[in-house]
Amino acid sequence: MNRRLSPLAALSVAALALPACTVAPVKTTVEQLCNTAATPRYIVEPHVFLQGGGITNQDCRDGAPCQHNENTDLFRFQGAIYLVHRTAESQLLGPNSALFVYRSTDEGASFTRVAVIPAVNDRDIRDPAFYELNGQLFLKAITRVRGFTAKDQDVNTISVAFQSPDGVNWTYKGSIGPTGWGFWRVVALHGTLYSAAYQDGDLQVVLYSSTDGVTWVAGPQIYGVAADTPLETELVITPEERMLAIVRMDGNEDELLGDKGRLRTKLCWASMPFQSFDCPYEITGARLDGAAHFWQNGRLFVVARKHLPTALRKRTDLYELTGDVEHGPLDAVDWGELPSAGDTGYAGVVGLHDGRTLMSWYSGDFTADLPWTASMLSGTDIWLATFDPAKMPLTPPTDQTCPNSRDNAPVPTGSGDCHSVVSDPLSVCGFPCDKGNTLGVGAYCTTAGGECASNSAATTCSDALNGALIVKSYICTLVCDPTTDCGPGASCKCPLMKDGGQICGCIPDACVLPAGTFGVGP
Repeated sequence: MNRRLSPLAALSVAALALPACTVAPVKTTVEQLCNTAATPRYIVEPHVFLQGGGITNQDCRDGAPCQHNENTDLFRFQGAIYLVHRTAESQLLGPNSALFVYRSTDEGASFTRVAVIPAVNDRDIRDPAFYELNGQLFLKAITRVRGFTAKDQDVNTISVAFQSPDGVNWTYKGSIGPTGWGFWRVVALHGTLYSAAYQDGDLQVVLYSSTDGVTWVAGPQIYGVAADTPLETELVITPEERMLAIVRMDGNEDELLGDKGRLRTKLCWASMPFQSFDCPYEITGARLDGAAHFWQNGRLFVVARKHLPTALRKRTDLYELTGDVEHGPLDAVDWGELPSAGDTGYAGVVGLHDGRTLMSWYSGDFTADLPWTASMLSGTDIWLATFDPAKMPLTPPTDQTCPNSRDNAPVPTGSGDCHSVVSDPLSVCGFPCDKGNTLGVGAYCTTAGGECASNSAATTCSDALNGALIVKSYICTLVCDPTTDCGPGASCKCPLMKDGGQICGCIPDACVLPAGTFGVGP
């Protein structure tokens, strides 16, 4: 949090400096800017729009949502507001996924579902975003092959588009870019559309442009330092019609999950006609995952995922980018957290007629506050709230004006006598009382037990995948690739999923996977 002196505290200090005969009574209480859940008062009426936790539906393409709902966007078209999100059983890549589209004709007070767009071509679908051209509404999305890999490696990305004259009836327009490139959000300027696409493996980000919404042409590289793991890049058109690129950087192998090492966001600029980018600055101390920007009274705000330093806890947060938006540098000022936990972020924003901004995002179970990696495999909800700038104070919340006990809560740990736990006879790896290595890999766990939360690296319990994989196991693990350090006595192996594809995780060498249940390797 920003710890500058609040206006009320400054007033109190000034009053104490006056002569005694002129001192008026001064309030000793500090005005609270946040509610008991640490949500600022200018985030108005945050509420769950669609609750994923508890949903048991397993066919995500039949018109009913599944438990894992994420990747939101908001857009105004023909006077109405449209909302879209992905629904699936988890973050794992797979064709059992769909996009749900809703419409509001009352400025976001209520929404009606108007379309379901199932995954196409037996591929996963995710990361939808709206754009408009010539009176037509478009949706871009990223499609990938089954499985799950670190740094989007070997996912065979194909970005696709859907087109609609009314937001209800959608036509599949096919691929909009080359294989291996994921298009992010779209901005428009003078009849041309622009999107930043990142290469599989998170190797580089390149600007693409289109004049018809379907055919996109590659332009200059925005950022290409592969060691920084650049990916999802938000484009901003500045008041002087320059282009600012806010580049998510996941960093080196130790920094990928955001709980160790540096937190950074690269800032790049280009002038029309956007033929080259310079990247002279970066934000330090904040990694703005999935940033969604909006302008409010000449001020630039973004809603993005926030990384906490303990137990892989994540939040969705409101930041203001202050400084020179045309040339830099810029700082990220923290204006407070939205109700969120676990797997969270990927907001949508749209301006309302009354000057406020409607926001959407997704979040894991607010109370459980699971580690990010565990929450990727469980239920997540779609949230809505309104940002009211008229209720903002002059300075951001502090620990005094916005007490927040959740971010510093103790890390949950497993408890009880392991010898009394009955093991699953079908488990091929992980039994009660099994201990993990120095990273926690191999420790016995269940999804409800919390045994992995305090591990240094292996914070995901494989129990969450029981049902999706051919084999069953109960170990603390982490997603891996050939470069991942799995710790002593463990290595990266790739169990096969029931519906095709594989997911690679660190597994103790003592665990023997039966023939035909694992792939050739990451």
